[in-house]
Amino acid sequence: MPFRSGIRHIEMVRCDERSPIPCPKKGTGRCGGWHPTTRLTERSFDDFIRGAASGLYVRAIVKEKRTPYEFWTPATDSAAFLDATSGEAPVTVAGPTVASLVPAGPEGATHRFGLDDPWLPLADDAAGEDLLSGWSTDDDADALAELAAGESGASLRRLTAPGTGPLAVMGEVRVAERFRSGSGGLRLTLTWPADLRHHCGHRGGRRPVSQPYGRHGAGCGACP
Repeated sequence: MPFRSGIRHIEMVRCDERSPIPCPKKGTGRCGGWHPTTRLTERSFDDFIRGAASGLYVRAIVKEKRTPYEFWTPATDSAAFLDATSGEAPVTVAGPTVASLVPAGPEGATHRFGLDDPWLPLADDAAGEDLLSGWSTDDDADALAELAAGESGASLRRLTAPGTGPLAVMGEVRVAERFRSGSGGLRLTLTWPADLRHHCGHRGGRRPVSQPYGRHGAGCGACP
C-alpha cells in the first residue's frame, strides 16, 4: 500500500549568490546561511511503520516561508538539518500529540482512549481507505479489537487528531495491525473505508459541513 503523505526529505540549500531566490528569512538578498527545503517521498505504509518504530524515520519540525510544518523524515535528514541549524532557536508547532478516539461497537458500547504520536493519512478519493496509526497500551488495543471484532466493525463517534478537525466514521473501523517494536512499544493501526468518514466544521457560527465524502447521521459524535 503506497504511503504518499507525510514522509518528506529535508534538503539544506546554501543562501548565497548561486541561489535563485531571495533569503526566505529576510525576504531580500542572501544571508550566506543554510535553509531547509522539503519534498515528498513515497514508501509503503508497512515500511513506514517499521522504520518509525526502529528509528529510521523521526518527526521533524521545519519552517518554510515562515510557516512551521511537522512531518516524518529519514533520521539522517533530520540530523543534517539539526546540525545546520544548531545555532537557531528551535521551531515548535502548537497542538496536541495525541489522537483522542470514542469508538463504538455494534451494540453501542463505547470506549474512550488515545493514541500517542498519531499519524492520520486520509484517502484522496471515496473508493480509498483511511489509516490511523499511533502508540497504544495493550489494554486499550485489546478493548478496541473487541469493539471492532463484529461483522460490521466499529464506528468512531468522534476522532480528534493534530492537523485536522473532528471526524466521525459511521462503521467498518477495524484493527489492521498491531506492531511490537524492539523496545516493547505497541503501534496500533486502524483502517476504514473513506466513504464512511466525514469531517465536521463549526467555525464562524456556520452549520456543520461534511467533507469530503461521508454524510451526517444518527450517532455522529462530531456534530452538535
